[in-house]
Amino acid sequence: MDHPRISSLPTRLNAETAWEAYRALVMQADADASLWGDFKHCQAMSRAYRKWSVLFLQMDQAA
Repeated sequence: MDHPRISSLPTRLNAETAWEAYRALVMQADADASLWGDFKHCQAMSRAYRKWSVLFLQMDQAA
């Protein structure tokens, strides 16, 4: 399965696109196990997860 690269995602993220960005990074690491040990890739996954969690909580509070 081909997953989008972060640079191809919309500039304005919502909770759904933020989750897809995080998921794409995880899937890249699953496909290439060396990425789990790559500091920059792990930082990118952490940032993507934090961004998703903030947007998800904002969406939840708005409901």
